[in-house]
Formats: sequence, structure tokens, C-alpha cells
Amino acid sequence: MWRVGLGLVAALAMSSAAAADMVVAPLDIAKEVSSRCGYTPIGSVIIAGATATKEEMELGKVQVQRFMKDIDLFQNCVIAVAVALKDKLTEANKVALQKIVEESQKEKESMGVEYNQAVDAYNTAHPAAKASTAPAKPAHHAAPPH
Repeated sequence: MWRVGLGLVAALAMSSAAAADMVVAPLDIAKEVSSRCGYTPIGSVIIAGATATKEEMELGKVQVQRFMKDIDLFQNCVIAVAVALKDKLTEANKVALQKIVEESQKEKESMGVEYNQAVDAYNTAHPAAKASTAPAKPAHHAAPPH
């Protein structure tokens, strides 16, 4: 979140000095973002990990990865909108853009948490599956003599 948020703040800060001398007509930021980037992707993991099959978990993983890529593309697009409109942005516009990025980041993090909970439930219900993918533990060695 910080990398995306700080990138947006840096891009907007560079435009502040130049825009200070101009009278800027207010922009409809939501409209600008939706027309250029679409709407914020919304995801949900609907996997009952405790009863899911391995194939269902793998499909869920692919869907989560696709969602994460979509959110990243959306956030990058919002930053590109901010840069393209930097000379026209008011402080309120900048706050609105930052909020759009932050809200999409929350959605991304929520999706990750939901999927990880499903994985935990799957691993609890299928200990053999977890054991087969877990790294081997190193052999225990006796302490060297003093």
C-alpha cells in the first residue's frame, strides 16, 4: 500500500507548485477515473476451505492471483490519471484520488486475507496435503561438547 500511496503523493506533490498560480476548474474525479480505468475491481473468496477439494483450492488461487493483477492495474491507472491531470487537480481532487487508491488497496488486502483463511481451513482439514508440501525439518544434532 505504501508504495502505491507514496507514488501518488509524489506525483501530486510535483504538480502543486505549478498549479498554485492557476485557477483550476473542478474535476469530477470519480468520472475521470471510471472513464479511464473502469471501476474498482471487487473480489471475494467463496471457498469453504474445510470441505474444498485440492482442485477448488487451486482454482481459487488462480482467481485470487488474477484479482490481484486487476487491482494492481487499476491502481496504476489511477496514478496515471493523477499524473495526466496534475495541472488541473485541486486539493480535494488529490484527496479523492488518494482515497480511491487506499480503498482499492483495502479490497486487495481483504481478498488476500479471505483466501489465506480458506487455505488455513483446507490445511487443517487435510493435514496430509499440508505435510506433503511442507519443507522437511532439518535433522536435530546433539550440542557439541563443551
